[in-house]
Amino acid sequence: MAVAVSIASGAVAFPIAYYMARYTTGKTKAFFYIAVMMPMWASYIVKAYAWTLLLAKGGVAMWFVQHLGLEPVLNLLLGIPGIGGNTLSTSSFGRFLVFVYIWLPFMILPIQASLERLPPSLLQASADLGAHPRQTFLQVILPLSIPGIAAGSIFTFSLTLGDFIVPQLVGPPGYFIGSMVYAQQGAIGNMPMAAAFTLVPIVLIAVYLSIVKRLGPSMHSEKASWGLKAAAWGGLVFLHFPILIIFMYAFNTEDAAFSFPPKGFTLHWFSVAFARQDVLEAIELSVKIASVATLIAMLLGTLAAAALYRRDFFGKEGISLMLILPIALPGIITGIALLSAFKTLGIEPGFLTIVIGHATFCVVIVYNNVIARFRRTSHSLIEASMDLGADGWQTFRYVILPNLGSALLAGGMLAFALSFDEIIVTTFTAGHERTLPIWLLNQLGRPRDVPVTNVVAMLVMIVTMLPILGAYYLTKGGEGVAGSGK
Repeated sequence: MAVAVSIASGAVAFPIAYYMARYTTGKTKAFFYIAVMMPMWASYIVKAYAWTLLLAKGGVAMWFVQHLGLEPVLNLLLGIPGIGGNTLSTSSFGRFLVFVYIWLPFMILPIQASLERLPPSLLQASADLGAHPRQTFLQVILPLSIPGIAAGSIFTFSLTLGDFIVPQLVGPPGYFIGSMVYAQQGAIGNMPMAAAFTLVPIVLIAVYLSIVKRLGPSMHSEKASWGLKAAAWGGLVFLHFPILIIFMYAFNTEDAAFSFPPKGFTLHWFSVAFARQDVLEAIELSVKIASVATLIAMLLGTLAAAALYRRDFFGKEGISLMLILPIALPGIITGIALLSAFKTLGIEPGFLTIVIGHATFCVVIVYNNVIARFRRTSHSLIEASMDLGADGWQTFRYVILPNLGSALLAGGMLAFALSFDEIIVTTFTAGHERTLPIWLLNQLGRPRDVPVTNVVAMLVMIVTMLPILGAYYLTKGGEGVAGSGK
């Protein structure tokens, strides 16, 4: 499944990334970046839930299939062994679609970055030598985009391999590696066996990385073909349509949310949701955890960036790798490692362990934002401040902090959104605590609470998506920070 998801994600992502890199500039490029980033950062559990609504027997997908007369095609697909099932929501194909959707942005952005660096002179030279566009693509563009495809596939492969939430919600019964780890440490309580199972994805990812390594200035054109435009904009529709479904069902008058189209508009379920004590307690806990984890991440991430951005020393690369590792590994590996460490130290899972778990990967978000700003800030400003008699605190207060301010705030916003939404690591470190994503996961098996679940899902989606806009507007002028010019 992980290999199939990586291949499909690459095929879907490439035209979107190619259109972004070659045919968009200015506001259009910014729009595409935001349109790809927002679904990537939007709540993982809500995106998975949106697909349960889409693929349900009386849901949106079946409505379109029936009205387009595609029922024979769907029945043929569902009848294929190993791919089909009784319905879309219980088929391996449905699970495959959900995985591709959730991890697609992780493939688009690395490919776009590699294509952005492809010199336009190479394409012009290929055309001047009489190459057909298809030959140029196969012999010039595709080989040079392999690093981006490889980088994206590392994410899609490892994240699919360690997932245990989507297999619970969509597809036929059966264990994924992530599901086995979760079952061994949870219901069975066999931590050594759970730890042993985590070695499987680590080994597979290492093998995959070794294979990928063996594989291997902006370019813009005036006009894209209609097919490429359709593929690029169609990809954005694919990314955002499930999110719109959640918003639509939150205002639905029906008790059952698995029917389409909705029967009416109401705000009633909002008052019902916010009158429930369990919802309010879950929101309060998630806000507290995200706030504390973000503060810790901002402090440690800034200190790490200040230590690593300029000077070279023995072990610098190793420290940098250790900093980014928690966010690069599948969450289930981080979760089982943290749980094992807490049990060894005799720390009971609860609020503190959740905060520590979230801080491990939130630090990466702040670190990346701050170190990028440090690298664009001229060190001569700091030297000038010291030459004029300022002490270390004054230099930090009046020179460094103003330059870091927007990057630090953007990193903090993204870290808060990531912590507020996190569920995989939280599942291992929460104990009896119940954050909002865990509340959502527990609610998905309760049909009578579907309207309330839709409202809460929309709230989580808004909280996790808005920081993307805020971070973009805070950092889009980062190249103009003081001292960044040459």
